[in-house]
Amino acid sequence: MHKVVFDKTSLETWNEIIRINLTGAFLCCRKAFPLMCDAGGGRIVNLASLSGIYGTEKFPGLAAYNVSKYGIVGLTEALAVEGRPYGISPICLSLGAVETDMLRRANPQLRASLTPSQAGALIVGLIEGPVVPASGVNIPLFSNA
Repeated sequence: MHKVVFDKTSLETWNEIIRINLTGAFLCCRKAFPLMCDAGGGRIVNLASLSGIYGTEKFPGLAAYNVSKYGIVGLTEALAVEGRPYGISPICLSLGAVETDMLRRANPQLRASLTPSQAGALIVGLIEGPVVPASGVNIPLFSNA
């Protein structure tokens, strides 16, 4: 994750972050969508971030990251509309800080509320759980730490 002031954000940096976060999610969903249509349905779990949630604190230098995460929420909502007739139920999980090397590099003072294993368990629970009525929703996971 690159930290720069907005007016110093290069088009290269902007494109890289959007490509990795948003276009990467789009490509994965696009590949899975026809397979799920043929199978009679399926579950998609997209990962956004609290940085992409309206009304949460934003950090300087992360405009492209924030926009990419807002985009994933919108992608999930669009997939819910298009997937409904095929039994495809996409949801989005917006995690807070997860204890990773990337978090440490981005903000060494930020206290993580989740480990990667805990985040993985949440994702598995969403894949296996009965969330069809919640198709298209974004689930923000705020820290209680």
